[in-house]
Amino acid sequence: MRRASFRTIFGWQYFAVFSFFCLGVGGLLSHYYGDEHLLASFGALVAAVGAVMVVVQIRFEITLEHEYQNKIGKIDAGVTDAGGPAMQSTQSRIAEGLKRQAREEFQRARTSAAIIVAGITGLGEFVHGFGHYIMHWIERVLVGSVHP
Repeated sequence: MRRASFRTIFGWQYFAVFSFFCLGVGGLLSHYYGDEHLLASFGALVAAVGAVMVVVQIRFEITLEHEYQNKIGKIDAGVTDAGGPAMQSTQSRIAEGLKRQAREEFQRARTSAAIIVAGITGLGEFVHGFGHYIMHWIERVLVGSVHP
């Protein structure tokens, strides 16, 4: 359950970069062609990719659960019956602390994945629904020209 595997195997950053790239291209094309609905279309594309990312997120959670179970198994295998009661008590406390830490890492990774997928998909839906208003605002405030 390394955060590195979370990032490298499932590439959440690539989804985020792709999403912002799509929205940027949509905004530029919308301004270039004077068609504010192009940005909304690119927002729909981001939302559609976000829906596919839900499947990737489910696979991620299955893999993460497998890693978590392996880690718990290794912790349990490390606890031996050697030594007296004080040694066994110490080993049990250490094992419980490691299990608690593994559980927290597991929950943090699951929550991070869900937040990233939901947040970017929500952003795509927002741009899909309000892309033409966003383009009007951008042109009025930042560019100073409004297409008829």
